[in-house]
Amino acid sequence: MKLLKIIVEGNNIFKDGIIEFDFTAQDKVIDKENLNHLFSNIYSQNSFAIAGINASGKTTVLNYLSIIFDVFFRNKQLNEVDGKYLLGDRIQFTVFYYDNNHIFKLDSTVKLNETNEYEFVEETIRVKDSKKVTSKKELYVFHDKELLVIRSDLDQKYLAKDISINVVQTKNNPMYVGNSLNLTNYNFYMPNWNVPQEVIKFFDSSIEYVRNAHNGGTYLKFYHQQEIFISSILELEKYLSSGTIKGINVFSLIISSIENGGYVLIDEIENHFNKTIITTIFNLFKDEKLNPNGATLIFSTHYSELLDEFNRKDNIYITLKDRNNQSQNELVNYSDKVKRNDLKKSEVYLSNYIKGTAPQYRATMELKKYIKGLANEETVKNGKN
Repeated sequence: MKLLKIIVEGNNIFKDGIIEFDFTAQDKVIDKENLNHLFSNIYSQNSFAIAGINASGKTTVLNYLSIIFDVFFRNKQLNEVDGKYLLGDRIQFTVFYYDNNHIFKLDSTVKLNETNEYEFVEETIRVKDSKKVTSKKELYVFHDKELLVIRSDLDQKYLAKDISINVVQTKNNPMYVGNSLNLTNYNFYMPNWNVPQEVIKFFDSSIEYVRNAHNGGTYLKFYHQQEIFISSILELEKYLSSGTIKGINVFSLIISSIENGGYVLIDEIENHFNKTIITTIFNLFKDEKLNPNGATLIFSTHYSELLDEFNRKDNIYITLKDRNNQSQNELVNYSDKVKRNDLKKSEVYLSNYIKGTAPQYRATMELKKYIKGLANEETVKNGKN
């Protein structure tokens, strides 16, 4: 099961209340690196970057993706998902996905009811045979005759108000999603697996092993030292660096994703990681031999130089901040704004060619002026003394 495209309508953060995110290759396909062939001439992409300045909506986009994964593909209830505040009073989701040689279109409307809980107002699922799609233009076009099911036609006694009807498609095969969004600002060890030695050595060659204890806690052993039993995950920070802890967490999600052909969400991928580590992560998803099931990495970043690691330009999304109207932020695809592929992406980004990607000049100058004023005050003060 692979996502093709998602549309969110009715949010109060982005321009016209709309977010669109296409998971397929939109530019011409020449090199198959970082691509997973689905059918006909349709390819899904294995890596996506979401870049933007502070407070431009990068994390918000990831949170909407997380909600879509959880509600429509992991059978969670609306009222149990993280970030449900983003649903507002009413919101519309349109989700296109591919599964078992068929293309599905799911339309879902969600509202906040009188008891302050979220519920589905209406949902429809349409489906068509992928063999009938011969061009990208036809991919997202559906007709009434392709209608599969309407929520209001179902017996509501057997369907909770905050469970999507897409559960029929996913209940026996929920999508794997490695979600690290709750670890962006809180870097603590997730003791959910026994860490392979290869992962440990990649981050810290002095560690012999890290193992989970059956009765809770963690066993940690450094080479040529005695084993340490750690009862609290917080205590582990005394022995391991932040980069090692994040590395163990993230690679557990990455490895499971690659095994299952799922998705991984990482906010601010540069936190605690150097560029070599990040490049290694990119390469795991790019290489078909390492990623045969077409697992997909979706990450946000403040660092424009990471964009230069991508050969393609249609797997880069930019969040643009409207400094005068917070509800007019915009999510755009780099490829729609920049047609040439020979330009260095980081330089395009920093040059503010796509308006809204560089820090505001006036704000920068005012900050410098303020700090210069403080320095002058200190000089005068010291001179008087």
